[in-house]
Amino acid sequence: MEGQGGADVTVSNHPLAISPGFPFSVGCSKSLSYHDHGMDWELAGKNSYQSPFDYVGP
Repeated sequence: MEGQGGADVTVSNHPLAISPGFPFSVGCSKSLSYHDHGMDWELAGKNSYQSPFDYVGP
């Protein structure tokens, strides 16, 4: 998915805080299929979200 001037489409300060403090990029698959274990999935045209993350444990 292409944003203004060819840049990535990003979302910042979002309420869905899967990775707090980091913006995420939005994308859309051109081609995606899975054929194994008796399953046949064709998932082209689905959305995606990518973000860096930094999780810290105890």
